[in-house]
Amino acid sequence: MGRIRESREDLLAEVEELRRRNAELRAGYETGLRMLLEQLPVVFWTTDLEPRCTSCLGGALKQLGLDANQVVGTSLYEYYGTEDAEVPPIQAHHRALRGASQSYEFTFQGVTAECHVEPLFDDDHEIVGVIGIGLDVTQRARAEADRERLLGELREALASRRPLGEIVKICAHCKCIQDADGHWILLERFLGERTDARFNHGLCPSCVHASHSF
Repeated sequence: MGRIRESREDLLAEVEELRRRNAELRAGYETGLRMLLEQLPVVFWTTDLEPRCTSCLGGALKQLGLDANQVVGTSLYEYYGTEDAEVPPIQAHHRALRGASQSYEFTFQGVTAECHVEPLFDDDHEIVGVIGIGLDVTQRARAEADRERLLGELREALASRRPLGEIVKICAHCKCIQDADGHWILLERFLGERTDARFNHGLCPSCVHASHSF
């Protein structure tokens, strides 16, 4: 009986040691994951069924003025300051709670993020919340906005320019242009009214030589 008792105690000790090591490995994994997320321009979060935040990590939290897990316990409605269920993040979370994966882009407090949310399941494969990740794409969004602004300005500039026409009548001597009304106007005025050209007068070498020969 004594040997059986000793074997039993040894087995329990081994089981306890395995549990301890497993807990240490899990803690090390979670610490490593946290450190990785804190260095990436992302936000990783989970919610319950309300949906209310249950965890929140990631380097992009700094852009929002937040610390890790600072908004734990806060509902999405409280965080976004709205009761509108159609706001993209809230709508996406409610759809995820019904089992549908969702992706969306949203700008909040000057930060633009590409986000993806999935249903969060328990061990019985029951939906207990939402798990999500958001990538900070603020710089890209600003660059795209600047690009669209510049393209708009270019289109406006091109639309405001008047065509010169296929044939322009120009005086062979004074180089004045005859406009559509039959008036003879200076070349500079003609081009200035129809293009964005600006003129700075001077003398070419031939004209300088001609002027000095008088």
